[in-house]
Amino acid sequence: MDGDARAAVRQRQGGSAGAISPGFSAILDATRITAAVVVLLSHYGSGSITHSAFWVFNVFSESAVTVFFVLSGYMIAWVTEHREADGLSYTVARLCRIYSVVLPAIVLTVILDLSGRAISPARLGRKPASVWPAPVGATSRA
Repeated sequence: MDGDARAAVRQRQGGSAGAISPGFSAILDATRITAAVVVLLSHYGSGSITHSAFWVFNVFSESAVTVFFVLSGYMIAWVTEHREADGLSYTVARLCRIYSVVLPAIVLTVILDLSGRAISPARLGRKPASVWPAPVGATSRA
């Protein structure tokens, strides 16, 4: 079925051409989130942190990765076809979506790392007085 035929079918069904209903979008998002959580728990299932308490998720991890990437690919294809028509608008929107998560994650990582070093420096194998490495050429005071 070509693009015009698909648009005509959607119009007859009461939807606009290319529109994803809010309900269907919510189902896609919930499925992607569920798949991501399954993968996360499967990583914990084989680790020493949980003593393999989440081992059951290892069975589903490969399928969850596949589901996540297939749905992500579908959603990216839909966005590039219907929302961001050119490369620049797609790139700007994509960078905004990525960095809205990356920047807070980096800030939180630095805060938690510095807090951990202050709370238990011996556990991290570092001296508490110096969090940052000395500048090149600087001599240490003994």
